[in-house]
Amino acid sequence: MMIIAWMTWIEILRKRVFVMTVLMTLAFLAVYTFALHAIASHEMSVQVGQPVDLLDNYVESVLFLAMGLYVANFTVAYLAIFSSAGTISTEIENGLLLAILPRPLCRWRVYLGKWLGYTAWGVLYGALMFWAVVLIVHAFIHFPLLADSLWKSFGVFELIPITLVSLSILGSVFMPTLGNGVAMTLLFGLGTIGGFVQRLSPVETQAAMNKVGLITSLLIPTNATYYRMMSEMMGGTNMLVGSQAVYSRLGLFAGGPVPSDAFLVYTGLYICLVVAFGMWKFMRKDI
Repeated sequence: MMIIAWMTWIEILRKRVFVMTVLMTLAFLAVYTFALHAIASHEMSVQVGQPVDLLDNYVESVLFLAMGLYVANFTVAYLAIFSSAGTISTEIENGLLLAILPRPLCRWRVYLGKWLGYTAWGVLYGALMFWAVVLIVHAFIHFPLLADSLWKSFGVFELIPITLVSLSILGSVFMPTLGNGVAMTLLFGLGTIGGFVQRLSPVETQAAMNKVGLITSLLIPTNATYYRMMSEMMGGTNMLVGSQAVYSRLGLFAGGPVPSDAFLVYTGLYICLVVAFGMWKFMRKDI
């Protein structure tokens, strides 16, 4: 099983999506760093000799952190989707699995090995993006770093690539690579739109839109997980993050309803069930 996971890593490194991801990540981090440096330099020149508004500085740092992590959320999601969208279907089409499966190796071990390989890759890339954004914001806008809040939010953030890899590999058992990639992209977008609907709906329709958001969160919990991650990030700063001023300025980047601990338990069970169903289906698939 671990050999399959290692072969999966080698396969990822050979794909063009890996090269493009590295290049786009470096470009994003360079632009993000330059923008925050320019903003910080401008504010320092403006605030010379003037009293510092700590709450305003905090809200601004949270806003830029939320924007950076929002982009990181999308890059991690699309890497997880497009790197693993054809992991089963492509190997069936090119006959590679026909050479592997006749060996004395259970099909579920092959499936789980591939899941471990892609999940480890997604978690590693997610860690890179998360800590890069957090440290850049801290360096230029002095966002307060508290170990308890950081590690909690980091753990929640890593649920996003794990969820998407699990769904994408499951989809590759049923659909060809292109169809699976499109379906996963639409499903991820559905979860994001569900969060937008909850955030932007007027008061008169708030109850109905909350039901829509709940349904989309149950179908794919990635967007709700992002909101919980931002809540954990801000919750340990001893600031009144629930105030209207902070909430309104964060907007779509972090202003959605915060899921409960029960939802995190649901997400963990969701991942386990998706992986278990994928192994069961792959064991019975006619290749």
